[in-house]
Amino acid sequence: MKKNIIALLTLTFVSTLFAAEPNVLDKSLSEAKDSDKNVMITLTPLHWGKKIKSDLQKNKDFKSYSESNLVILFVDRATDGDGEFNKISRKYNMRSFPTLLVLDSKGKELMRVVSKNPFNNNTLEKIKALNKKEEEKEEEKKTKVVGKKSK
Repeated sequence: MKKNIIALLTLTFVSTLFAAEPNVLDKSLSEAKDSDKNVMITLTPLHWGKKIKSDLQKNKDFKSYSESNLVILFVDRATDGDGEFNKISRKYNMRSFPTLLVLDSKGKELMRVVSKNPFNNNTLEKIKALNKKEEEKEEEKKTKVVGKKSK
């Protein structure tokens, strides 16, 4: 009986510890909100993570832009296990990998690229245009608020 109680208390304690820890997606979204950036998530299947990260390092323009303008999150099934990989892939209904997602700070999907080489200049230009469009929307909102106050 004592063993069962101890096991139950230990299980409760451990599950509480893990439940209190926000997942990597929540952390990235929070960071994006604080820094007024979008989130770029790359989900890779087994054995693709190193190659995809290497591809980002090789494309200097993409690397430079993304580090300055995006919160970057890599989720590799081989190193992160199924937990985070499955949570994110289910949440965004992802069926093919590797996949690059761009989300706003609220978690809304803005862009998706399914490719063995998502870090190409075509994708970079789309992300730049997307960020510009998001900035224009924010500026428009600010203008509307200022216009209402002046009336």
